[in-house]
Amino acid sequence: RRGSLRERERAKAIPEIYLTRLLSMKGTLQKFVDDLFQVILSTNRPVPLAVKYFFDLLDEQALNHGITDPETIHIWKTNSLPLRFWINIIKNPQFVFDVQTSDNVDAVLLVIAQTFMDSCTLADHKLGR
Repeated sequence: RRGSLRERERAKAIPEIYLTRLLSMKGTLQKFVDDLFQVILSTNRPVPLAVKYFFDLLDEQALNHGITDPETIHIWKTNSLPLRFWINIIKNPQFVFDVQTSDNVDAVLLVIAQTFMDSCTLADHKLGR
C-alpha cells in the first residue's frame, strides 16, 4: 500500500516537472518568436519590390480572368508568400542557416509554423485538444 502511494506521488511529480520545464522554455523562446513575427509582419519598412511586383501580378491576373472574389485573391497571396516561403523557412531553418535541429526543436518549429498557418486563414478557428 505504501509503495503504491509513492508511485502515485512520483507519477504526479513528473508532469509538474514537465510543466515547469515547458513554462521555462516558453519564457526563453518567446522573445525570439516575437522578433521573428515582427520581422515577417512588420509594416515599418517598405515592401520589397519583388513582393510588390508579384502581388501586383496576382491582382492583374485576377482582373484578366474576371476573378473579383477578394477571398480568392487573398488565398493566392497568403499561399504564395507566408505559406510557401515563410513556413518553409520556419520549419526548415537549415535551408537558410548552417544548423542542425534536434527532434525537440523540429517539434517546436512545427507548432510555430502551424500557428502562423492558422493565422493566415479567413475561416473561424476550431480549437481542439
